[in-house]
Formats: sequence, C-alpha cells, structure tokens
Amino acid sequence: IYFLKSMKNNKSIFFNKSNRLIHNILILNILIFLLANIIVSYSISQNINPLTHIDNLGLNSHLYTTLKKPWTFFTNMITHVDFLHILFNMIYFWFFSRILQEKIGSQAVLSSYVLGGLCGGIFYIIFYSLVTTINPGSLLIGASGSVMSIMVASAVLNPNKRIRLLILGSIKLKWIVLTLFVLTSIINFHDNTGGKIDHIGGAFFGLIYAYFLTKRINIAWWFDYF
Repeated sequence: IYFLKSMKNNKSIFFNKSNRLIHNILILNILIFLLANIIVSYSISQNINPLTHIDNLGLNSHLYTTLKKPWTFFTNMITHVDFLHILFNMIYFWFFSRILQEKIGSQAVLSSYVLGGLCGGIFYIIFYSLVTTINPGSLLIGASGSVMSIMVASAVLNPNKRIRLLILGSIKLKWIVLTLFVLTSIINFHDNTGGKIDHIGGAFFGLIYAYFLTKRINIAWWFDYF
C-alpha cells in the first residue's frame, strides 16, 4: 500500500496537475487525427496515394522498413485517420485512464500508454515476421494497443471496482475489461488481424506491469524519469 501511494504521488516532470496528462494525450491524438486527415484529403486531391505520407507515421509490418523509420514505433500510437477509430479509442482511454490514475497516479497512465503501445507494436512486427504471407507491408496506426494496456492495468489493480452501466447495472471492472478484450481482440481474428495483435501486445504489457505493481515492483521505473 505504501508503494502504491508513493507511486501515486510521483508526478512526471512534464505533468504536475490532476488530469493534465490525460488531457494532453487526448489533445495530441485529436491534433494528429486532424493533421492526418488534411494530409489524406490533400493527397487525394493531387491524385497521390495517401499512404505515401501516412506511412511516415504508421508502423510498417516489415521490420527492415520500420528500422529505417524508428520514430514510427511511437507515432503510430497517436495516429488515427478513421473517425470511429479515434472516437472509441479516446472514450475508452478517458474512462479507464482516470480509474488507473485515481488508483496509482498519472505516471502509471503515461507508462501504460507509451510502453503498452510499444509492446503492441513489437508483437505486431513479430507476428508479421513469422507469418509473412498475410498482408505483407501492412501499416499499423491507432492508440488501441496503448488503450488496451491501460484498460488491463486498471482492471488488474481494481478488479472488484464496480462500474454502473446503463441497463446492465453494477458490474465489476474485471468483467467489463475481459468482455471488451474478447470482443475487440479475439472474435473475428481474421478481420483486422494486425490491430488485434496490437491489442494483445498492449494487454500483455498492462497485465505484467500491473501484476508487478501489486508485488511492489515497478518494471517501468526507468521510464518514470522521462
């Protein structure tokens, strides 16, 4: 308990007010979404393939291509083009990140978001490196892996926290997250396979990160200094 409280009081040097981190991540995603759509619209008007520019933000499934653009390991997790994609990601992010922040502090939200998204990207590249016949050269964009990391971490640290849902009533957080994970990451695995692999990678990090926090071990301690 003392460990969790000390982490909750540990604030990143970039964010020192409640919810500022969450707001900034939301704003950053929205700004990149608007920029990406401007780029897509301009490309289409000029008869240019939109992916010509977007692939500088997304994570390519070819490891060699990605290594030439290492920044895409991070830019992919804040890049969206489809409106419904960013809408649901940001709704889930807002809801679950606040639960995680209330439990252990904003730094855990940042660690889960960035490192969970990075883990999702690594899972994505490993998968396509092993299964090279599926959608070669596909592009990963979106905060889904990062958000799934936060969702799972919040559930591991608050498994029995009850959430009141419209019509369904009061349900434990662990069952909500498990249901969302199955619906978005397991069912119809052949559809948007790369995105689902990203979900699984993010969920894996969120699970491991939160599990060790319950043991008073912060595996992301090195990241907390950024």
